[in-house]
Amino acid sequence: MLEEIKIYPGALGAKLHYRKWSVPSPRGRVVLLHGIESHSGWYLASASFLAQRGFAVYAPDRRGSGLNLEARGDTPSYKALLEDLRIFIEGPPNVSPSEGQVQPQANEKIGPGIPLHLIGLCWGGKLATAFSLLHPEHITSLTLITPGLASKVDFSGRKKMDIFFSSLFAPRKKFKIPIEKPEMFTANPQKIEYIKSDGLRLKDATARFFVESVKLDLFLRQRIHLLKKPIFLLLAGIDPIIDNQKVLSLVEQIPAEEKKIKVYKNSHHILEFEEDTQEFLEDLAKWLEAHAP
Repeated sequence: MLEEIKIYPGALGAKLHYRKWSVPSPRGRVVLLHGIESHSGWYLASASFLAQRGFAVYAPDRRGSGLNLEARGDTPSYKALLEDLRIFIEGPPNVSPSEGQVQPQANEKIGPGIPLHLIGLCWGGKLATAFSLLHPEHITSLTLITPGLASKVDFSGRKKMDIFFSSLFAPRKKFKIPIEKPEMFTANPQKIEYIKSDGLRLKDATARFFVESVKLDLFLRQRIHLLKKPIFLLLAGIDPIIDNQKVLSLVEQIPAEEKKIKVYKNSHHILEFEEDTQEFLEDLAKWLEAHAP
């Protein structure tokens, strides 16, 4: 399936990029939300695989990340990120760059009429869960892949204080994301080299981004027990980034209509970057197919 790169107008006047894989008469639509350092380009294999199984796939880059070069690593608030996603799902304009200008074309509705499956990967798992809580009417199923609902990586106490005060007086001050080595994502040598050479990888973010991320954590802990949509949780057995036990404890609080959990014992954080991804991709496709009419 051919991948297209398009632009849609996000909240507060932002122009944001997304990747799209179209299929004729899709059996469902999938929206992929990437992690804190990654972008939609890390998930081309799974997007293409799901498109081959009959799903139209959309992968927006978070504002300040990936193909969105303006205000790198920044966000006005976590609510702005959720509003970006709401605009995208309720009806992103079919917009393409043309001679340096954005030319609006016909609207295409993602949500209404066709089942929508939301997939959150790593940090994107927090955003996907929050959106499912706020707008359950749009969501058919929620898939969380090594989600950042609870993390092993963190800042020191002193650094946290620096970030907090910077968010008040210098909100755009940058701090390095505390995922120091590509080897924390994967043990696949080819993918390690890809991460090292990836010019779109986000290595630092602003003080207010990190503060808003904490606010998003608090929002989720207060409301996660209200989530009722079918949920599929996929974890990596070898994950130096995500605290699997804490994630499982949080997911246990979810009174979902249906809940499925699978741990890939010998896999690393980015399941897509394993040398053998067939089991993971088949599990993902079968879950979505089971929730497609």
